[in-house]
Amino acid sequence: MRILCPQCGAPVEALTESRFYRCPFCASSFVVHEGEGLVEYTFRHVRDDRQAWSALSSYLEAGLFTDPVERVAVDYRAFPFWMLSRNGDRRSLTPALEHPFPEISQVTLPAGDLVFLDDGGEYPAPSVSREQARERMPSDEGKGTWSLVFLPLYFLTWRAADQEYTAIVSGPDGKVFAMAYPVSAGVRFPLRHMVMIVCFALLLLMEGLLIRSHVLRAGAFLFSFAVLYPAFRLLLKMEIPA
Repeated sequence: MRILCPQCGAPVEALTESRFYRCPFCASSFVVHEGEGLVEYTFRHVRDDRQAWSALSSYLEAGLFTDPVERVAVDYRAFPFWMLSRNGDRRSLTPALEHPFPEISQVTLPAGDLVFLDDGGEYPAPSVSREQARERMPSDEGKGTWSLVFLPLYFLTWRAADQEYTAIVSGPDGKVFAMAYPVSAGVRFPLRHMVMIVCFALLLLMEGLLIRSHVLRAGAFLFSFAVLYPAFRLLLKMEIPA
């Protein structure tokens, strides 16, 4: 079966609809699918699990979640997506492999340069055909140039507040995709802390009303802030989880 290289148009002999055909003229890698050559791309990335967990921590902190997180598991893989390019710049992704993480449908194409596949990488074959991917798109978005892109993704499983959560971290840009995450437990102040706040406010008010001299009033304010305020603030930091 003779296939035209999708990159340079040179004829290439393909024995089967297999993976990892490489054009002898332009060295691009492609897959033969439905009798047509489709270019395969990926992003250069070196696995770093710590960086992925750090990205998740920053994402949770931005959502005001600061409670301890238990790291359960991390699965790193080059995940295949069908990529449809329209008008040169418009690109949309559809997962080419089924995965239990619901966040997989949220993944977007990261910024960076697409490169051809290298022979030493592990790239799983897609289980979702291009026709199935086309059917999952709106009727007016199925036309364009198709290719297969493998995104370096971290599939993280973590636990917080006695519940397990999942998230996906994009390797090239560290973007986090999460369907849900817990809310930090609220904090409450003991009654004595509230009393101290009220007393401190009343003390400042009384000093302002009773002391007529500007110099003495300023001295009283300075004394209150220098002595009482640090002590009150230290006590207020002793928060008790709700």
